[in-house]
Amino acid sequence: MLLALKLTVTPLAIALLTLATRRWGATRGAWLAAIPYTSAPVVAFLAADRGTRFAATTAVGVLAGTASQAAFALAYAWVAVRLRWLAAPAAGGIAFVIATAGLNTLNLTVLPALAIVTGAVVLALTLLPPREIAAQPPRLRTLPAVWDVVLRGAIATAVVVVITAMAPAVGPALAGLISPMPLFGAIFIVFPHRLEGAGAAVEAARGFLWGLFACAGFFAVLAPLLEPAPLPVAYLAAAACAAVVQAITLGVLRRWPAAGAGATPAEDAHG
Repeated sequence: MLLALKLTVTPLAIALLTLATRRWGATRGAWLAAIPYTSAPVVAFLAADRGTRFAATTAVGVLAGTASQAAFALAYAWVAVRLRWLAAPAAGGIAFVIATAGLNTLNLTVLPALAIVTGAVVLALTLLPPREIAAQPPRLRTLPAVWDVVLRGAIATAVVVVITAMAPAVGPALAGLISPMPLFGAIFIVFPHRLEGAGAAVEAARGFLWGLFACAGFFAVLAPLLEPAPLPVAYLAAAACAAVVQAITLGVLRRWPAAGAGATPAEDAHG
C-alpha cells in the first residue's frame, strides 16, 4: 500500500507542477516546486512504518534541511550566470551537501531550526545575482510534453522511495536533513536553465526561494503536532499554515518586480 502511494503521489505532483510551469513560467513553477511534495510524504510514510516519535524527529530535520535548499538555489544561480549549465547543478549539489553536513552537527529543535531557515532564505534572496547580470537571450526550446513529465516524475519518485528505504539505517535526524534534497527545485530550475538560459534559471531560483517559506512553515507546525495529535490533524494544520504563507509570498511575487513571475523574456514567451 505504502509503495503504491509512493509511486503515484509524486508523479502526479510532478505532472501538475510541469503544467503550471508551462502556463505561468519558471518563477512561479519553481515557487510551487518548493512545496514539500517529497519530504511531506516521506514523514508520513515513516510515521506509518516507524512511529510518530521517529517521524517527529525527521520532521525537525526536514525543517532544518530547508536551509540547505536555500544554499542549493543560491549556489546554482551564481554558477549559472558564469559557467556552462552542467556546472550549476553540481555547484548547487555541493552547497546542499556542505550545508547538510553542518546542520547534522547540531541538535536542533523546532524554533532554532526555523530561525536558521528563515535567515538562510532571506540571505539567499538578498545575494541572488541581479537581473542585469543574469539576463541572456532565451533559447526557447522545449521537450515534448509527455517526455518532460515522464522524466521529471521518474526522477522524483525514485528519490522518495530511496529516502524512505534508507531512513531506518541513517536515523531520523539525518533522514530528515536528506529528505529536503532539492529534487523538485532542481528539476524546475535545471529545465528552464537548460532550455531558456541563465536568466530563467535565476528567476526560477528566486521563485523557489520564496516558496521555501511555506515549506518551513509546514514543518514548523507539523513537527510538534505529530506525537500529540492524530496524523491527519497534524497534516491539516501544517497544510493550513503553509497555504497562508504561500498566499503571502505569492503576493510578493506579484507586486515586487525583482521577484515577479513573467519577468524574463523566456517566461513571457511561455505566457
